[in-house]
Amino acid sequence: TPDILAFADSVKDIPNIHFNNYGLSSKEEIKPFYTEYTSLSTDWHRYLNRSKEKIDLKFRTLYDYVIENNIGKIDLLKIDTEAWDFEVMKGLKDKIWDVTYIQFEFGWPVYGESDTVEDIYEYFKGYNVYDIGGSPNNYVITKKTLNYPQIK
Repeated sequence: TPDILAFADSVKDIPNIHFNNYGLSSKEEIKPFYTEYTSLSTDWHRYLNRSKEKIDLKFRTLYDYVIENNIGKIDLLKIDTEAWDFEVMKGLKDKIWDVTYIQFEFGWPVYGESDTVEDIYEYFKGYNVYDIGGSPNNYVITKKTLNYPQIK
């Protein structure tokens, strides 16, 4: 959108701020996005015939981004992608082990019926998944021990 492009232009000279003309997902693909909706959640298909304006969005994996930009370690990965968080996390593939903390939101019904917090917990077996509260629920995934309720 013009607002985002104007913002990107205003911060282009600040070190370590990079804008990319694609979204992140669990796989490389092109997905339709209907501009009157703000989410690519698993519910997006319900609105396909209701929106007047459609754009095709390019998606890549965070794994590819990390490799291409020679990123060795990520201390904190904060994901807030309006119901697309789990897809972004899955796109890290084995680079997930290079992240110390992943903070994300998860709230019903944004993920639809197929993804649950338990699915995320199962996907990240070997990690601790903590509910750090808030609305929607905020979670942290880490190998470290934190003083928050752990999802089991």
